[in-house]
Amino acid sequence: MCTRRYINKYTNHLGYFTVEDEKMPFTYANDMQRKDVIALGDIVYFMFVDGELMKIGKAGGAGGFYSRANTYARGVDGDATNRRIIEVMNSLNRDRIDVFYVQCPRHVIEYYCPLTGDLITEEVSTHKNVEVRLTQNYLSEDTNRDLPFCNQLN
Repeated sequence: MCTRRYINKYTNHLGYFTVEDEKMPFTYANDMQRKDVIALGDIVYFMFVDGELMKIGKAGGAGGFYSRANTYARGVDGDATNRRIIEVMNSLNRDRIDVFYVQCPRHVIEYYCPLTGDLITEEVSTHKNVEVRLTQNYLSEDTNRDLPFCNQLN
């Protein structure tokens, strides 16, 4: 199950967003630099406001969370999720969103190409599957739970 206890026990603090009018700049924890954040690889992240879980998300690929943080930082000029986050934060009269994460290492798999029959070895990511499973588990633990920053749940 994905209880808050597990999130608190097994995640690391990545930093926090500050909602400033229509933007959301990010401040990294522990003097992390761009290279450190990219080196995390694929992650699942958890956004908290005053200790309440507001979103479970994923970031991966070449830019990882560094790229995702830059998208959030654009605020209302970004995507619909950004606008929703700012709307929720304004309704709560809050300005700080703490972000925690877990790494989701890629796994090496082998399979035979159905067209050529060649043996293929490649890495596959798991962060999307982990995000979906943790979100489903978290919401199913209590029917009154919600993740207010998630557009796809509404």
